[in-house]
Amino acid sequence: MDAPGQSEQIERARAASEVRLSEVLAGLSYALDLTEGQRPGHSVRTCAIGMRLAETIGLDERQRSALFYALLMKDLGCTSNSSRFATLFAADDHSLKASLKIVDWSNQLESFKWVGRSVAPGAFWLRRVWQALAVL
Repeated sequence: MDAPGQSEQIERARAASEVRLSEVLAGLSYALDLTEGQRPGHSVRTCAIGMRLAETIGLDERQRSALFYALLMKDLGCTSNSSRFATLFAADDHSLKASLKIVDWSNQLESFKWVGRSVAPGAFWLRRVWQALAVL
């Protein structure tokens, strides 16, 4: 037989040792921030802003829950192109991804200048030319 209160203690210990899905996703989103060249905590901040907006516009609890998880996972899959970026540009994918987010891609000249600045940084000029041609 169990000692008095032992089953309650076991249940509390089990509950304390359980890891919530939101905690796991917050940790993964932190890792995604790092791989995408974002500042640490970017995804969590995005989630906090989204949840404030959800409250302001009056989303119900079920909708807010779905939004919470969607916001934490918003960059999921973005790291799949990191290797390709690094190879294509012969450059560090972190700096590439951080800088490409501030380029006006509708402006062809600005886009071309970004490619020229970003390919094979520090390499011999001819190597950079060939690398830029591979990108374009």
